Amino acid sequence: MKAPRVTLDQWRTLQAVVDHGGFAQAAEVLHRSQSSVSYTVARMQEQLGVPLLRIDGRKAVLTEAGDVLLRRSRQLVKQASQLEDLAHHMEQGWEAEVRLVVDAAYPSARLVRALTAFMPQSRGCRVRL
Repeated sequence: MKAPRVTLDQWRTLQAVVDHGGFAQAAEVLHRSQSSVSYTVARMQEQLGVPLLRIDGRKAVLTEAGDVLLRRSRQLVKQASQLEDLAHHMEQGWEAEVRLVVDAAYPSARLVRALTAFMPQSRGCRVRL
């Protein structure tokens, strides 16, 4: 498996440029210089070999490829964040998965109540019956 050419930070930077309407606004939100944000996106386009943005007047506009890749990058960044959250919860002593074996004679209403009470506190713990 090849190592990724583009980092999560680069994807987050592109998302900020699009979400906040430009390089200057993204720089402010990311607490970076505008030149750093511009360089990050330019380097990213170079690494991918695909133009992601085009300049229209003073505004950066997504290309068709940029639109597709941006949508997919949102999923990637969200999953990476969820993975880090899971690792944090595991560090705190939470289990990633709990497996329950329940006798068929056990009242299902009681099981549902117990699981309903557990889920808000589970911090993403998967329950398998």
